[in-house]
Amino acid sequence: MDKYLVHMENNDIYLKSTTKSLLRNPGSHAHTPFRIRTLGRIDRQPAHLTRGTYFGDAMLTWIHAGEGRYMWGTESLRVGPGMLGMVLPEEDPGFLRADPNNPYLHLYCRFAGTEALRMAREIRSGMPAAFAPHPGGAEAARLLENMLTEERQRRRRSETSAFMTPAEAGLARVLAVLLQPPASSAGHRRLGREELSTHILDHLHEPVSLDRAASRFGLSRGHFSREAKRLLGTSFQKAVEREKMIWSTTLLNDPGMNLNIAEVAYRLGYADPLYFSKVFKRHHGIPPSAFRI
Repeated sequence: MDKYLVHMENNDIYLKSTTKSLLRNPGSHAHTPFRIRTLGRIDRQPAHLTRGTYFGDAMLTWIHAGEGRYMWGTESLRVGPGMLGMVLPEEDPGFLRADPNNPYLHLYCRFAGTEALRMAREIRSGMPAAFAPHPGGAEAARLLENMLTEERQRRRRSETSAFMTPAEAGLARVLAVLLQPPASSAGHRRLGREELSTHILDHLHEPVSLDRAASRFGLSRGHFSREAKRLLGTSFQKAVEREKMIWSTTLLNDPGMNLNIAEVAYRLGYADPLYFSKVFKRHHGIPPSAFRI
């Protein structure tokens, strides 16, 4: 019976056999219900390029921030925050490439196993494309983060296990969430002020998108909008805009960064510096050019 231990390279965790690398010689594991091959995080690497999957495995990906493109055959799809990826072994695996100017931060889990692949195919059948928003995506991402933390702790303790049971039990939970998102997360869960405020502050560099924010919390657009107004006292869009304008004054006056107005606009998710200046003047009463004097 093979033994496996966690091996980490460049913040990515690999499950490696003590006798053979699972990456080089994965084996069939035809009668294993759940088998994790790799589990990790790609954090803002501008040159990142990887195949959708390989070795007859499925690949689960969650885009937490940033952007990229998924390319297969002659097709190309933009991927961004709040999108779930599920690439099956029988599909054209394609390639996932980071946007060099705004590279993604994503979690991934490449896996095999009879039950895991059956569940993956069922999840994929309900998706319009290999990468798409998913109501259970945010909860699945939270579970993946927990799995990653647990495996890092296991590695530090130099523990081994015959079947990596905790991680693969975690994979089973992730796939179950994606198959049947809990009703509470699909439309009735009440948000907490702290989690919503943290989300806003963590994503000030992105354009304001009610749909994207709702997807990250696994909520419908309407329910998320009502929850945000209940907690913030105003609309989600206005609350985010207000925080962007507060942060803009810090960026404009930071001598260490020495950013021009266009650079400040881009860092706050505004594609048009003129529109940023208009919003700034509405909030502060003067244009950003006058504010800097």
